[in-house]
Amino acid sequence: MTQTKPLPIQEAFTYYERLGRVRDYALAHLTETISVKAAARVACLSPSYFSAHFREKVGIPFSSWLRYLRVERAAQLLREHDHPIGRLAEHVGFSSIRTLERSFKEFLASTPRTYRLQFRPEASLRPTNLLSETTGFVSPTPNDRA
Repeated sequence: MTQTKPLPIQEAFTYYERLGRVRDYALAHLTETISVKAAARVACLSPSYFSAHFREKVGIPFSSWLRYLRVERAAQLLREHDHPIGRLAEHVGFSSIRTLERSFKEFLASTPRTYRLQFRPEASLRPTNLLSETTGFVSPTPNDRA
């Protein structure tokens, strides 16, 4: 059985106002690159103190938490929509589908595709080249990839 990473301590974001501001900022800018320096600025702390404070109070490093947040959002989208996984990876702020897959396995011990099928078995029966009515995402057909 695959061991997953420990999950962050969610109460820290409610109890510590500065961490709550960082959480709100990260959620609002999830598709963007968010550095420790930017997060520290939001928390009004130095980057080194912010990193130590975040890890102590949340239980995992900031970069791991940010990946967790992105995986959590990707999981929600996988449960609700038929977006192609590559497009979904971009939409939640991952630089590539491979990065999404690694992070997904790290936190949920599953691949995005397996996770989607677990919640939406009918997704395996749907053509992937249909236009999504909600977002306009279109998955290319094999002929389009040339």
